[in-house]
Amino acid sequence: MNTKRTRTDYILYAFFLMLIFFIGASIINNLFVISDNKSEEISPKTVKTSDLIIDLFSKSNSWFKYYLEKENKESSSIYEYVRGKYFNVSIDINNFVKSQFPALFSLANDKFTVSDNKGEDKSKSQEEKTNAETLEDLILIEDELEKEEGKLMEEDSSASVDVSKISKPSNINPIKVDKSKPYIVIYHTHGTEGYLPIKENQYHTTERKYNMLTIGDVMYETLNKDGYNTIHIDTYHDIPSYGQSYSRSLKTITSKLKEEPNLKVVFDVHRDGVSEDAAYIDKAKSEAKVKVNGEDVATFSLVIGPDSPNVKEVTEFAKYIKNVSDKMYPGLCKGIIIKPTGRFNQFVTNYYALIEVGSNLNTIDEAKASSKLIAKIIGVVMSNIISE
Repeated sequence: MNTKRTRTDYILYAFFLMLIFFIGASIINNLFVISDNKSEEISPKTVKTSDLIIDLFSKSNSWFKYYLEKENKESSSIYEYVRGKYFNVSIDINNFVKSQFPALFSLANDKFTVSDNKGEDKSKSQEEKTNAETLEDLILIEDELEKEEGKLMEEDSSASVDVSKISKPSNINPIKVDKSKPYIVIYHTHGTEGYLPIKENQYHTTERKYNMLTIGDVMYETLNKDGYNTIHIDTYHDIPSYGQSYSRSLKTITSKLKEEPNLKVVFDVHRDGVSEDAAYIDKAKSEAKVKVNGEDVATFSLVIGPDSPNVKEVTEFAKYIKNVSDKMYPGLCKGIIIKPTGRFNQFVTNYYALIEVGSNLNTIDEAKASSKLIAKIIGVVMSNIISE
């Protein structure tokens, strides 16, 4: 008899296999323990086994990797890592498990369910169907660090809207670049984030004309047209594994900065995600767009990761971007959001901004219109922080 397995079946299987893994880790932990005595000779077998377990955890769970890299401390037990015994901040077990089983919590919360597309358009191309099927299994919930709403910084709204009065920042160090070479880079940690009319796969798509790559294209074209030498990295970092998006995008951006040392300014361009049953949905809809010169334009926000070692510098950079935006296009920038935790790769340079252009409540046209204006804002920012 042909029995069709459901998504729940596979999730239960995964949970069962993870349980076996923990039991195995316990056995290995009891058999192979690294001594705290650094001068003691350690057998190759002991080291390899322990390193293997830690490496597997760090590669399969974004929360574990984050805390491991943050403290960079050694332990004699894999469980001491997991329990956070040697960390200054205890690991949130809920976030740890959610990072390991996003699909399970997606179903349990009944918040990020994926449609089975029973009523889908039969005229879709095979490529579109393949992309939809792939994304259905890979992109189920927003990043654990990003989905927290965060705290909005309060800003002075009494500034003049006269662009000619925009002054150079006094608390941002000027940067020196070779203007004949690219010095601005745009990339996307979550390139599949999409806009209306895309709704399937939790508003994610690999169809470029509806996702973040198009927004990056518009910013790239506008900046270069205005004389600001920019490159755009159009790599998807949230495929095939969404949970490791930041790890992959970090490799991309660090490699590019090393390859081209003249690159000084980095923009990771996203869109915000608003759940249909969010308590603040009405407020989100009312703040989703503004009119600029009679055109509906998606609003944007700047996001700060408080755990980045250069949080002061990237915050000042974000504040200046918002200041320029307020003077050029009042109301376009909703504000600066300080997330509860996270670094978001902002430590690679002090001139780094994570920009959320609109949300899944906006159309792609509203987002494209916004990205043009954001590029204009960035142009003014660059003119005022680049030293001659």
